[in-house]
Amino acid sequence: MGIIFFFAQIFGSTVYLLGLVDAIVDSFGEDGGNFGRFLPEHGHWKNLYGSCILLLMLFVVLIGAEMFAKTNIVIFAIVAVTLIINIVNFIIQKPIYDLHPPSDNIILNKTVNLSYTGWSRETFLENRGQNYTTDYTTKRLTSFESVFAVLFTGFTGVFAGSNMSGDLKNASKSIPFGTVLSCIVSYVIYIALSITIAFTSSRLLLQSDYLFLEHICKVPGITTVGTFSVTFSASLGAFIGASRILEALALDDILGSLLVVVKKGRSRRGNPWVAVVVSWVFLQALLFVGSLNLIAPFVATFSLLTYATVNMACLALDLAGAPNFRPTSCISTNTHH
Repeated sequence: MGIIFFFAQIFGSTVYLLGLVDAIVDSFGEDGGNFGRFLPEHGHWKNLYGSCILLLMLFVVLIGAEMFAKTNIVIFAIVAVTLIINIVNFIIQKPIYDLHPPSDNIILNKTVNLSYTGWSRETFLENRGQNYTTDYTTKRLTSFESVFAVLFTGFTGVFAGSNMSGDLKNASKSIPFGTVLSCIVSYVIYIALSITIAFTSSRLLLQSDYLFLEHICKVPGITTVGTFSVTFSASLGAFIGASRILEALALDDILGSLLVVVKKGRSRRGNPWVAVVVSWVFLQALLFVGSLNLIAPFVATFSLLTYATVNMACLALDLAGAPNFRPTSCISTNTHH
């Protein structure tokens, strides 16, 4: 299970990082940046931007979990403010009928007008049902599976606490509480945004511009700042989680002598720096895939396998009555009567 969980975190971190790169290019790309047009965006430039950001993440993770926690507090505040502003914007924003496809959308003619209709029953009825088209970032036909894979990445952070259980003061209390709370909050936010967007944004807009929230917001740049923050935080969290999982695999001798170097590579403050560097190598290699939507299905697959394995392991331990398995929860999991 640990190996599956490790790759789930690696793929997840890469997806979030690619999302950050896409947002940067959309904001400052030379072909159609919203706030400046000075960054080259063709060829391998996106890989270079991702590699530079990944080096910054490597620096933060090498410092340790304390630096990660302090960074996340600031990022959480930025994301909360961004979310509130966007929700208010949906309420007060008037219809916009002259939006255009982004520069990287070569499928749709740039002269086509995309519509933000504001609150409209007709828009909601139009958005009902499925109508899968070609994804302009991968040039492939979308499907339920591909859309689910992309959306599912938003929930893979619920295991962030277990990734860092060794760095928490009270893991047995913090992990269950944090995991359940994150699931509830994420669910409420996603459902609220889904309904709101379905009532206000045309289907063509949703299919043709994945960063349309920035283009309809009355506060210029706030959505972009929020996107930068949340993708950086999510990628950083999965990165540090992957390194902790790899260290645990080494300490438990799961792969024998293959991870001996990882086992011995710890700093004086207890940070598994070798595991961090190995995780960075995996991330750097995956960056060359270059497309968020191509990697997202792997995140969903490995994450679902992880969750299924955890549930099966808990069921087996409970049925066997293992004396060292004593979970505490407000919901009873006892199968013995």
